[in-house]
Amino acid sequence: MNLLNYMKIIYKNKLNLDIVKKLKINNKTYSFFSLVQAAKNFNISLKQMPYSLRILLENIART
Repeated sequence: MNLLNYMKIIYKNKLNLDIVKKLKINNKTYSFFSLVQAAKNFNISLKQMPYSLRILLENIART
């Protein structure tokens, strides 16, 4: 499966893929999308992924 297919899956299923994480600071809770978790789910190496594709992946996760 190529990266575009992974991105489509992330876009459609981001809440079910456990990539939405919570961070609590000073009794306030913030949500963020974890690219590290998304990469683990699909066995993708972020270190080998070009920065331009990381940006696209992050944008898809936040959309």
